[in-house]
Formats: sequence, C-alpha cells, structure tokens
Amino acid sequence: MFTLHSGDKVGITSLGSFINPHDIDNGINYLTQLGLIPVLGKCTYGSWRYMAGTPQDRAQDLNNFFQDKSIKAIFTPRGGGGTSYILPYIDYEQAKHNPKPIFGLSDITAVQNALYAQSNMVSYTGFLLKYDFKTPNLDALIAESLNNIFSGQETIYHGGECIRSGQAEAPLIGGNLSVLQYLLGTPYMPSLAGKILLLEDVGGKSYQVDLRLQQLKQQADFKYLKGIIFGSFTDCQVFDKEDGTIDEIIDYFCQDLSIPVIKNFPYGHIPSRRVLPIGQTITLDAQNCTIKF
Repeated sequence: MFTLHSGDKVGITSLGSFINPHDIDNGINYLTQLGLIPVLGKCTYGSWRYMAGTPQDRAQDLNNFFQDKSIKAIFTPRGGGGTSYILPYIDYEQAKHNPKPIFGLSDITAVQNALYAQSNMVSYTGFLLKYDFKTPNLDALIAESLNNIFSGQETIYHGGECIRSGQAEAPLIGGNLSVLQYLLGTPYMPSLAGKILLLEDVGGKSYQVDLRLQQLKQQADFKYLKGIIFGSFTDCQVFDKEDGTIDEIIDYFCQDLSIPVIKNFPYGHIPSRRVLPIGQTITLDAQNCTIKF
C-alpha cells in the first residue's frame, strides 16, 4: 500500500513541456508543508525545443528517481507536450523493481500508462505542481483526494451521471484521450481487456473527440473492456452543429455498450477534480456514480 510520511523524499521533474523559474514555488511549498522533502531533477527547469530537456535527459531524471530508494513518489509540474518522446528511454525493469507513483495529468498520461503496461506500476492522475497552484491555495477536492492517497485510506468518490448501469472491479487505465491516441499501436499502450477506461480531453473540436473515440472502439480488445469513466471535455467546441455536442457524442458512443459507464465525472482540465489511480484496481458502481479504491 502506498503512503507518504513526514520526512519522506519526493522527486520533482518536468517530463513534458518546460516551465519557468518560480512556476512551482507554491507547489513546492505545499509539499514541504506536508513535511515532505522535495528533490529536484536536472530537467525540472530545463529547456529543449518546447520541452524540458532532450528525451534522453528527461528519461534519465525519471530513471535516477527510480534507482534512488529514498525517493518515495515523483511529482510533475505540468503536462503540455512531448512526454511520449521519453518512452523508449525509460528503464522499465528498474521501475518494476523500485516502483514509485508518478503524479500528473494531461500529457503525463503517456508515461503513466506506459509504466503500467511495461512495469505494472501504479501512478496517480489529476494533480500538477504548476497547473494546480495558480494561487497559493490548493482546490479542496484535490486536497482531499491527495490526503486520502498519501495516508493510504480507502477512498470513495461520488460524482457524474450514469449512462449504463452496473458494477465493475478492474484496473483503471487511461487519462487524456488525445495522449492515449499517441500510444495506440505501440508497446506502451496497456491492453483494454479487463480494464476500466478513464477519459478526458481539452481543446479542439467535438468531431475530433468523436473520431478519437471511434478509434478506441475499433481496437481489437475494446470488446473486453469492463467499464468507462468519462470526465470533463473542456473547451471542446462544436465546429458545425451537425458534429454534435460532447454529451451527444458520448451518448451515441455508449448506445450499444453493455458495460457500466458514467460521464461528467469531476476529472480532467477543470479547476476542481478528483485524483485517480492509473494501474490500480478500482470498483465502479455506475448506478450510484461511485468509484472506490
């Protein structure tokens, strides 16, 4: 069982886009106030093109943290783009023998799912050190989620709207839909078989979300999926009225499914959200819109 205690060391590094000096001052203060000891990787404030360092350098930060047994968890400042670049350079064998969760959101979906696919490692999606500290105070919903996770408590979330009733107990995979699309057909995409799939997205047009969902549905192992949790699809605009709203697209996507599905769960690119475990077995009760782990 994962827990964090006062005095534990935690790694911090940028795995996707770069950040500017002082961008994570509030986030670091939050961790230190919990009694944790932040250890910054070389690429935390690095820069290479639009990313925080070369793929090899960013992966090396991660590999160093996996190798260091005193590091208990890894926190990322932001998503942005470019995380998929580092996937071939991660030491998955090291991660398998020295697992420690990565906390992130958005583009961090790539490395979180790759580590589960290759190393069976659990990570947590829904928290970023820059994105969530635009003000000094952390959102109450996120803070409650993190407190439960750090203390190892059983967690029950309520939220969303039932699309298909039923219950499922299975490992959770997924996160950002656009980033998952980068993983399809690679060794870094977890099998959909026997899993509960978490999905959110941001920006773009609603028809693009529609087509991304169809690509997922056409995967050979989609028919063995156990359940789906749709979060927020923030700023996904309707380009033409015929394209349909996100709600209409999700409803159409689910019309022939017989597995439990909820939508509008508080997760994604929204200020107040839940933090969820990628790779850990959860219980989804769609009728009552609850998630337990």
